[in-house]
Amino acid sequence: MKKTLYAVILLVTVWADGGAHDYWISAGVYNPLPGTEVSVDICGGHYFPKSSFAVSEKLVNRLEVTAPDGGGRMLLTAESEDGKKRSGSCVFESTGTYLVQCRLKKPGASEISAWLKAIVISGEDVPGQYYSGSGLEIVPGEMISKLGKKDILPVNVYLDGRKIRSAVTVYPEKGRKRRYNTATNIPAKVKIRKPGRYLLTASYKGASCSLTFEVIEIE
Repeated sequence: MKKTLYAVILLVTVWADGGAHDYWISAGVYNPLPGTEVSVDICGGHYFPKSSFAVSEKLVNRLEVTAPDGGGRMLLTAESEDGKKRSGSCVFESTGTYLVQCRLKKPGASEISAWLKAIVISGEDVPGQYYSGSGLEIVPGEMISKLGKKDILPVNVYLDGRKIRSAVTVYPEKGRKRRYNTATNIPAKVKIRKPGRYLLTASYKGASCSLTFEVIEIE
């Protein structure tokens, strides 16, 4: 039988601009070996997974990585040569699940406009670290690294740590978009149709959030 290994990067983006664009973080490698340096890009546009423009430096409030042991460090980014994304890099030094977060704030605004969240799995998948408890976020309800083709991934939408009712739209890297509903006690049941990247989006009272991940098949 064919053996399949699935690895994931998950991301959450929140933006309060009426959903004009999607914003997400993309990693060069979604399941790096410990000690690997990986590119970390802040992306934006309408055509996931391809980034259409670089998010302005003025909007980037902070980009940080939290390690499996809870330690954190800031990352610096610069606009890519092609002007299509903001790029940085991070060394994922040890085995475990890493939380990558970026906050965006519009110039002159008093509050954060967007929360971007990514989870990079380096050998060990710890679902308890999928959840940040801050801002608007989509949170998987099962271990992502065990997903296979045609499996169901339950997801909930949270606002500052509490579940809310929302609709989740799924944009696969290849295939048609689909829409699912959540309730405070009922998760959306997202079907993984094939390996590849997925973008999940949701909105609540003018703010939007997105989660991206990639299911990788290794023979």
